[in-house]
Amino acid sequence: MCCGTYNSNKKKAEDGDPIDAMVIAESDTYPGVRLDCRVIGALLSTQKEGGKKTVRNDRYFFIPEDSVVFEHIDDIMDFSKKHNEQLEDFFINYNKAENRKFDAIKFVNASHAKKLLKEQL
Repeated sequence: MCCGTYNSNKKKAEDGDPIDAMVIAESDTYPGVRLDCRVIGALLSTQKEGGKKTVRNDRYFFIPEDSVVFEHIDDIMDFSKKHNEQLEDFFINYNKAENRKFDAIKFVNASHAKKLLKEQL
């Protein structure tokens, strides 16, 4: 898996950064690589940093179009509950290490995530 941003060069997320994205893939990649991916869902969430106000900061999940290992995954709900709990824990702990409070609201399916992305772009 790798984390990054979905940089549309257009509208940014509520926190002012590009849209947060995680590509779930069987191979490593590095910053700046462009991958053709399909959205499989999102984790709706809020984040608070220091004395700033709480902002919505959803995380979107993608699978590379040429993935062999994950070709059967069309939706975040296709993964096990345990897998998705681990994704949620990753974001909670990552933000905690950065002195931010992260609250997961809920996972949403691929069609809901696509609709949210269209609204933000």
